[in-house]
Amino acid sequence: MEQDLLTQYLSDRDAECPVCGYNLRGLTTTRCSECGVPIELTVSSPDLRIPSWITGIIAVSTVTGFYVLVIAFLLINGIRDSMPPLDESWPVYTGAALGSLMLAGLIVGRRRFHRLSMLWRWSLNAACATLLLGLWGIWYAIVM
Repeated sequence: MEQDLLTQYLSDRDAECPVCGYNLRGLTTTRCSECGVPIELTVSSPDLRIPSWITGIIAVSTVTGFYVLVIAFLLINGIRDSMPPLDESWPVYTGAALGSLMLAGLIVGRRRFHRLSMLWRWSLNAACATLLLGLWGIWYAIVM
């Protein structure tokens, strides 16, 4: 049945093979007659809404990764010397915790995130990055 739908669709339409670019018009099998790759009939969308989600994942995980590295550095130095006062490093621990929660929220809530309008998706990314970088700035101002 799938082969019938594919050959019926391509019987009078021009469509390129996604691999080699060969015109598949009049195709009688489910393989490209030029390069031999399997061809299937699918429905897709040019608006995959993935760039904003990937940008959010990269931004949040990068900043959270820096927080985790700083925590590791603080712990290693704290074991060797004396632990830095918690009142100086609270933004780092808060940033790591919030960043981890944001990252988990982006991964678990991916479908809900994709349903948001483009403005809301990019605004959410900007808000997460601003919050995490703001905590970094607070910590820098306290320590330096």
